[in-house]
Amino acid sequence: MKNDFTVNDAIEALRMTPEGASAGMVNIKGTIYAVKPKTVYVIAFLTDTQAENGNLLIQANKRKPGLRNFDSNMLPDGTMQLVQSVRILSANALAAHTDAALQGAAFQDDAVATVYNGELKFNQNQVLAEFSGSDVCNNKASTGNNDDFRVFNPFLLRDQVETSIVLTGSGTAPAANDAIKLEYRCLEFVKATRAS
Repeated sequence: MKNDFTVNDAIEALRMTPEGASAGMVNIKGTIYAVKPKTVYVIAFLTDTQAENGNLLIQANKRKPGLRNFDSNMLPDGTMQLVQSVRILSANALAAHTDAALQGAAFQDDAVATVYNGELKFNQNQVLAEFSGSDVCNNKASTGNNDDFRVFNPFLLRDQVETSIVLTGSGTAPAANDAIKLEYRCLEFVKATRAS
């Protein structure tokens, strides 16, 4: 890798960030980073992800408000994300197989069996994290937004490395218009020279 930014560096920067701060600047090994909390999301039809071997991040898919805020399949140069929690929501049997239907869907915690019984993996040259579908789908009554997210020991998504988030279904095939919304919460670090 072209930098030596590590998970421990990110965690130390997180520890130094005042509680409740929406953004700040940190010095990591002599480089200044703007740091802020962020929720990354990707919305897709399950049948479309199956056509891509379960990968939710396709190089041709650009950032599009209401559908995804992860651009293409890698983070831009100078941007790293310390991923801290994840969840999957579902919208089943949508009226149409269109972007408009996805953008208007009411995503909930009731995952279809193929997602609930499947697996979710985050990859960057290796598997960084692996979860069972039932671990990241809250099919119980929710008591609030925060308990829907599966919290874990954080891992680091690095810049300029091909990234895949793969959802491998198990059991019954999904219906043509079943969709998912994957969200992960992270602390995003952007080199100050390119921070906006």
